[in-house]
Amino acid sequence: MDFLINQGECVALLGPNEAGKPTIIKMIFGISKLIGGQMLLNGKRHDRNA
Repeated sequence: MDFLINQGECVALLGPNEAGKPTIIKMIFGISKLIGGQMLLNGKRHDRNA
């Protein structure tokens, strides 16, 4: 998944049950850790080894 949210924009995550919407939010806020892959947040890389 790849998306860009600019400052001041309002977004919503839509999808079927069990699609991982809450998990994505938890990873963005650092509540859940990544198991694999990587995430860029404000240009800073976050991955399972970081």
